[in-house]
Parts: sequence; C-alpha cells; structure tokens
Amino acid sequence: MEISFDAFLSSTPTIKELTDHVNVSTNWYLVGTLLDLDQKRLKSIEAHTGHTDAHKTVEMFNLWLDTTPTASRRQVLEVLRADAVEENTLAYKYEKHLRELHETTYASPSTKAVSILQRNIQSLNEALVSPVQVSQLLYSKRCISEATLDEMERIDQRRSLDDKKTTLLTAMQETVSSDYRKLKDIATVLSDVAQTKDIAQKIMTKRENSSR
Repeated sequence: MEISFDAFLSSTPTIKELTDHVNVSTNWYLVGTLLDLDQKRLKSIEAHTGHTDAHKTVEMFNLWLDTTPTASRRQVLEVLRADAVEENTLAYKYEKHLRELHETTYASPSTKAVSILQRNIQSLNEALVSPVQVSQLLYSKRCISEATLDEMERIDQRRSLDDKKTTLLTAMQETVSSDYRKLKDIATVLSDVAQTKDIAQKIMTKRENSSR
C-alpha cells in the first residue's frame, strides 16, 4: 500500500529506529522536555548515575512512546531543529534515513523509479558531454519521444551545452514518470556511454534493491 511521505512522518517511530538514528547524547533531557514528557519521570531517568547518556536517551524515548499516543516522526524532527536543541545535522540525517525507509517500504514502483533518477540528475548533468548523441541512443530504446529527439538535433548548433542537457534530462524524467519500467532501459543506454557508465551502475543497483 502506498503511503505519502507526509503521512509517514505523522506515524509513530519504532524504538530501534530512534536508537539507531537519533543519538542526542547529552541533549536527551532537553529533547525529552520539548517532547512534553513528565519532569519527574525525566529526573528519575537522570538519577540513574550508572547509565550512559545513550542509555538514558533510550529510556527517554521509551517513556515518550509509552505515554504519548500521538508520538510521531515529525515531532522528533521538529524538536531536533528547535533553537534550544540545534541538532540540525542529526535532523538532516534522520530525515534522509526516513525518506529512504519510506521509499523502500511504502512508495509505488513509479515513485521509486522517479526518485532514483532524480537523485542522479545532478551527477548526470555533470557527466554528460554529448547529450545529442545520448538522445539518439535513448530514442533507439524508445526512452524519449521523436519530438524530443528532433528538438535535441535542432538545437544542436544553436543552443548551449547546458540547454541541451536540461532538455534531455527533463525528457528522461518525464519518461520515467510515465512508465517506471523505462528506468532500466535508460540505465542500459547510459551504461554504454563512458562518461555515464558509473552512474548507470548506481541506478541499476538502486533499482534492483528497491524492487526486492
């Protein structure tokens, strides 16, 4: 079943997820306070002198999950980004993990394919040196339309290299949005081009992993 990322953020995280990806270290008490946990319970955790901050963090999150029916991933991200906490790097890494988890678990094949291509667009933009030639190869695999090929060949002499790249990359994204299965064909074509071979391999690997 497909669930939007927004809905996924509104759902409750697991304690393992929080333990593995939200190590707030010495900030655990402050994070617990901003999550609106009972101060007496937090002080009780703090009083465990033999426990490390990592252990206390786990206890704090367990308390939060046990006493907060509306606990959500979004709340954790908001607290990490709060001015009083300023765990912005940790929030970025946690959200990145959540996006990958969501994509793997809940996204449709089409959403996954589009996401995989989009993550490699910047690398492709830097690697492409012969976009017109690549467009001809893609057309032979029916990965872009004849109209796009005509446009690429027409602008060959009159437009900048960046314009050609933008036109081609946009067409590739539109193709995958329309038919996610075309991502494999696009990667196959790119694997035959020296400058994009490594990127194509990354796309292939990610595609295979996401389909398991």
